[in-house]
Amino acid sequence: MKVTSLLVYLASLIFVTIAFDRNNTESQECQICGCNTNCVDNVCQCKEGHEGDPIFMCFEKNATECSIRNDPRVDVFYNRHYSEKLIGDVLAADFITDRKAEGDGQCYVKVWTYLNRIKGKMYVTEVQINLTQVSGDKRSTLVMKIVASIIETANYSSPNVYVFDAYYLFEGAFVYWFQSRSDTPFIMSRNIRTAFCELDFIRIRPNIFKVEAYCCGVVIGIRPYNPKPPQATPGFFININSSYNPVFPEYPVAPPLCLYGHQTNVSNITGFSNYLDSLIYLALTNSDVSPPFGNTPSNLAYLRGVLKACSTEGKQSFISFFQDVLDEPPFVYSISNNVPGLYELVNFLLLVLKDICGLDANGCSQAQALINARVPNATDPAPILQPYCAP
Repeated sequence: MKVTSLLVYLASLIFVTIAFDRNNTESQECQICGCNTNCVDNVCQCKEGHEGDPIFMCFEKNATECSIRNDPRVDVFYNRHYSEKLIGDVLAADFITDRKAEGDGQCYVKVWTYLNRIKGKMYVTEVQINLTQVSGDKRSTLVMKIVASIIETANYSSPNVYVFDAYYLFEGAFVYWFQSRSDTPFIMSRNIRTAFCELDFIRIRPNIFKVEAYCCGVVIGIRPYNPKPPQATPGFFININSSYNPVFPEYPVAPPLCLYGHQTNVSNITGFSNYLDSLIYLALTNSDVSPPFGNTPSNLAYLRGVLKACSTEGKQSFISFFQDVLDEPPFVYSISNNVPGLYELVNFLLLVLKDICGLDANGCSQAQALINARVPNATDPAPILQPYCAP
């Protein structure tokens, strides 16, 4: 296998930060219409010949809808030969859900990237995600295209240039910073991140390069937007903790660059990452927060006690942390419409507030201020805060 193939594997990693933009010019009722739907009199409806939940996705009739739950089985770059061309379409990852849908349906997710070489550097210019749901001979596919762009590329540490099959390789270290967006207006994710990876290209023999990848903040999270339980379908959330980077072409029997994902939970994420990652995990998976943050009356009383006076610095820290998160359309919609089942998200918000503010009597007013700044004519306290901030 050519050295350039390994670069293809590496470059296809760096798109994993995924954010889905949304067209906000539609009416409030039709802002959350799913795939294969029309907006009729400000109401989401399935297109003719389709059935299903118009808030999530409508399928061809008699096609079984399947749900993605927990972490799917992941098959990434393992015992496969991909295109050795450095420029073009490359299958980057292949996901299959662990659980089948009702009947004989099953979900498949394929991720394709489009690579472009500019002055010897790899750029992932486009990512396409195909979500295919199969039931018998029925097949329904949702296609999401994501345009990725490099924010900043660090200078390579060594100016030596090597040529293999007219492709240029730079020896040294590169740092790639990526953001991405979607051109599919009816789908969005609650995972909005910027990841960065450092790739070290090391020449160990005249014609052999060793490539090491060090990636931080790399999270794959995909979920069609539907905030309304029980129809809300959990997405999947995978943390990339490590990777295996063999040397090519000397060792073709070694498995190509492999990612290791693991099933996780809020506690694990908070333990090795940060609150924002945990918040994203909650939003993607509809997961419960571990006790004592349940919805029982005793826990609600406990949470009311959490919202007590915060220092000026603590208040500002709280506001800074959540203001960007709460500006996202899913949270604005959920707050303004008092969507049932959002208490776990609020519980987590209060958990963070507890850690930042300790016991603070002004916590409710600070949370209310965040809502008032984003929701016209919001009630005080907002419905979502009433269980915690009732007079």
